[in-house]
Amino acid sequence: MKELAITLEQLLQPLRSDERVGPVHVCVYLALLQCGGGRKGWFHIQRDEVMRLAKIKGRRTYYRVMGELAEIGFVEYWASRNGKSGSRVRMGS
Repeated sequence: MKELAITLEQLLQPLRSDERVGPVHVCVYLALLQCGGGRKGWFHIQRDEVMRLAKIKGRRTYYRVMGELAEIGFVEYWASRNGKSGSRVRMGS
């Protein structure tokens, strides 16, 4: 359990030190980590799944936060309008 706490601390440290990041950003970021399952490269996500995990209801909020996370550099995000293939995400460094 201690190893998990250290890993979580390492993952959240960059988010904590950036004043542009709020609670919704952290929730979406953690949802993306869960959807990615520890993958290093690109992976597909479904908007509805990320929203459910992050406990956000508004699509506008989802798109705003995803765009801001990409702009800040925490994720690379390629939005898709195709509901079957989903969008692509790669976690930033």
